[in-house]
Amino acid sequence: MEFITGLIADSLGSLFPTSQIHKNAKKNMELLMKYEWFKVLYEDQGCREIMEKSDSVRFFLGSADIGELNQNTRKRAFFHESLINKINEQIYAPL
Repeated sequence: MEFITGLIADSLGSLFPTSQIHKNAKKNMELLMKYEWFKVLYEDQGCREIMEKSDSVRFFLGSADIGELNQNTRKRAFFHESLINKINEQIYAPL
């Protein structure tokens, strides 16, 4: 499933201007701060740097429908798990 999500993100990434993705990611990160699990991730210096600098993680954050996540616990849990997986991919990516 993660592979498919990555392919979709890569494909859609070329359709949206990078600056708009970064604006959406920043806005969504602000909205996600109301969740304790996100605050914990953001307070970790390494995770925060990845969320702020990695294009794939920023695209993932910027393309999320936060309103839908607020209403659907299952989708929020899936988003949470997927975000952690994306961050881990960046941490353990070969140089």
